[in-house]
Amino acid sequence: LPWTHESYETLDRGVNYAITLMQDLKNAWYSVLPSRMYELTMCTLVQALCHSMLGRVFADTKPICEDLVYMLAVRFEDTITEISTLFEEPIKFDIKVDVWSKFEKMPILLKAQMLEIADLWCRNKELSHSYACEEIRLIVKMRFPDDKYRLKILKEIQ
Repeated sequence: LPWTHESYETLDRGVNYAITLMQDLKNAWYSVLPSRMYELTMCTLVQALCHSMLGRVFADTKPICEDLVYMLAVRFEDTITEISTLFEEPIKFDIKVDVWSKFEKMPILLKAQMLEIADLWCRNKELSHSYACEEIRLIVKMRFPDDKYRLKILKEIQ
């Protein structure tokens, strides 16, 4: 499914619905389940949501317009904030949710300029632990026009 304003709205509605359901589950479960069970259960749901959102970004990597890129980045940032409200105590999501580091870096990558992405890839080893080289290249292809400069940057990302 190509990225359009309509497909973004579908994603946004789905994420809002998922967060609302998780808030409802928090209200029902928080005082009933033992804290470790609550944390494990909610982190499993968070993992599923994060995995789905990341999967949707990479489902169609044709070039998309800049306003949609920005809207996606903000949606990821908002989701990160909303997820943290599901827990009374701070949670180390990077330990509890397998794709958290990747999820947390997505808005940074979506907002970054082409040279910044290449620089992050070359200098930030943590990025290479979260993303495969080809995923970074796909983000560059989605975000930036096909020209000599993009080709040069894509060659640097290896």
